[in-house]
Amino acid sequence: MNTGILDSGKIECFLWSRVLGLATLPSIRETVEVFFGSLYRSQVSMDTKACILRRVVIPLISEGICPGKSFGVAAASQAPCKAVPSCRSSEIDARAEKLLKGPILEYMHSNIWVAFSTSESYKPGHDDYLRLQFISLSFILLRKAPHLVGDMRKDMIRFGWTCVRHDNPVVKNAAYVLLAQFIAAFETPRKIVIQVLLHLLRAHQPEYRPMVRQALEILVPSLTIRLATGAPSAELPIWVKWFNRVLFEHGHTVGQIVHIHQLITHLSDVFYPYREQLAPKLVNSLTKLCLTQNATLETRTLALDIIEMLLDWDIQHIKTVVSHSERFESTPLSQLRQEMANTIITKQRRETVVGILLRILCLAYDFVAKSGLAKRLKELLNKYLDKDSWPPMHLRLTFFERALSMPDTKPERMPFFEHILQTLDLVSMNMQQSWIVENFAILANTSIKFLKTESPVVHELIARQLSRLYQAMGASETLYDSHTTTNFRQQVQTHILENLQSGSNLHGVLRILDAIGKYQGEQFYDYIPLLVKLLQKHAREYVAQSSSQGAASGGTAAVPSGGQPHSLATTVNQGSAELDEATILRMVRTVPSTSEIKGSTQRDILLLLMVILHNHLMQLGDQRRGYLATLIQLVERVNDPHVLVTILSMVYNWVLRSPDPFPTIKEKATIMAAMICFATDPQANPKWSPITSTVQAPSPADGNGGATRSGQAFTAYQIMSKEYLSL
Repeated sequence: MNTGILDSGKIECFLWSRVLGLATLPSIRETVEVFFGSLYRSQVSMDTKACILRRVVIPLISEGICPGKSFGVAAASQAPCKAVPSCRSSEIDARAEKLLKGPILEYMHSNIWVAFSTSESYKPGHDDYLRLQFISLSFILLRKAPHLVGDMRKDMIRFGWTCVRHDNPVVKNAAYVLLAQFIAAFETPRKIVIQVLLHLLRAHQPEYRPMVRQALEILVPSLTIRLATGAPSAELPIWVKWFNRVLFEHGHTVGQIVHIHQLITHLSDVFYPYREQLAPKLVNSLTKLCLTQNATLETRTLALDIIEMLLDWDIQHIKTVVSHSERFESTPLSQLRQEMANTIITKQRRETVVGILLRILCLAYDFVAKSGLAKRLKELLNKYLDKDSWPPMHLRLTFFERALSMPDTKPERMPFFEHILQTLDLVSMNMQQSWIVENFAILANTSIKFLKTESPVVHELIARQLSRLYQAMGASETLYDSHTTTNFRQQVQTHILENLQSGSNLHGVLRILDAIGKYQGEQFYDYIPLLVKLLQKHAREYVAQSSSQGAASGGTAAVPSGGQPHSLATTVNQGSAELDEATILRMVRTVPSTSEIKGSTQRDILLLLMVILHNHLMQLGDQRRGYLATLIQLVERVNDPHVLVTILSMVYNWVLRSPDPFPTIKEKATIMAAMICFATDPQANPKWSPITSTVQAPSPADGNGGATRSGQAFTAYQIMSKEYLSL
């Protein structure tokens, strides 16, 4: 055999393709014995021996004992180590015994654990790599077949204890992984257990943290057994006290905090029984992890893990209390948290967590945007503010004032403002109305500042905020006639009128009108002529645009006067993949809503105008005639499925649902007569029959009064749906 460095890549390729895939257990045993024999030869270099162990012996033994599982010290860290051996069964034990018992196990005992268990056997720098492979091989045996070690375990722990005293930090930390697995597998003196635990808790250097964490994840779940006192006690276990002591002594070091807190979050189930003692320290550490100048992605991610873990602990605690007490079964969660004692997230801790989340979101935008943590931060904030799950809390808007204090709203800064306004919207929707009243001036000034922006995202957010503000003004006597609210109303009204007259920034204005229209009362009458005029203008432009696009493509985007009627079902099938049968059925049977309109294109503006005027139909007066005439024009000239289905849902609502006197019977019949252009053979489009069937008979809930109320309009709609309507 060549005594130089082996080509380990070719060996590994051959091993996985030819040996492990086809070999039986006896052949694997024979192969391992051959390779073990090569380790006796003095002419084989240490590096070659280490290579043979790493690339051949360890994979063969691991695969032979437990097929398909990872092997080695490093590989074991890829999955959480919750119990002693993770791959144990009677079949595994039998395979391990057939493979290892006899010459292989004897070789490991005499030539590894005994031969390398004294300090005299160590040659600095010469056999570190080989010793590391011996540690990995011993770890495999302990993890997968500890019953084979038997009386040899004393020599194994001497070997491990010798390795932890070596100068090479990699060998030392690998040896601690081996000792942790030994403690998990066998009864061990308390002094040794505590000594290993303390070393691992204090070894927070980043370069060795993966192996140290692996050792702790193996060791900690077994501490409740290895360090048990034998009698139940209200005091903390000694190993939890050591956690607290190490944090107290070295808590000024961020690396130490990260090291221990990461372990707690990874093994949250193990630490759950001690949550009341750990929660204060965990919450107090959040500021140091998140808000210092040297905070990193790792520390802030850990802080979010802690925040989420505390919430999980709190929910688990509440479920346990509810399951053992009938008194809390029907109590709302927000009230339950107020009445329960010993909750994990107290009022003060919740305020601390919410404040930290808001400071990161509002004052560290560049970091949040680059790190990709924005979504998780907002999800956690929403969970901690949810008004259905928590009692009301006092929350100041200081962070938002600082973030929104910039005088300019230039386009390049718009992503930042969108982010801040989304956070403010999330906070506002989870607050009580009294909080809206208390912070009315700040919220109103913020809304006014962004009224003129052109971002559709900002339009949506400002519209929702204005809806809350108008609702608060109507419900609060102190706000209704105050100077602040009067000035606020005037600014909003002026903005709406100016933009409706000029036709600029229509998307934002229409979103605002849709949100606050129901709170405006008679003031809305000032907007109606402008809205109808804009609807007629956009309808003409859209019809012209559809006609020109149809002519350019050689299709029939619009139906000219006197042409053949078009089929709505065909239009839907050919014109839009977004509108399937279920979507159309849902849209037609529901009251038209702007929530279905997501964009800001010309068609979206047209749909917004249609739906807003539909929602205020009783206020249109004489303008109703122009509105209905425009709808008829769209029915006859436009082949867009979104527009046609929206109109159909309006008619469906007027005829079968709305008790209002408008539109009149004559107006309903007129627009339904125009919908004859939807004509097609119902038998050719049977999938649209559910919509037809829903309008063929009055609702039982209406009774005779419903039939009388609908009168001729219902009859006309019934006849049209039977003969012409393709849906």
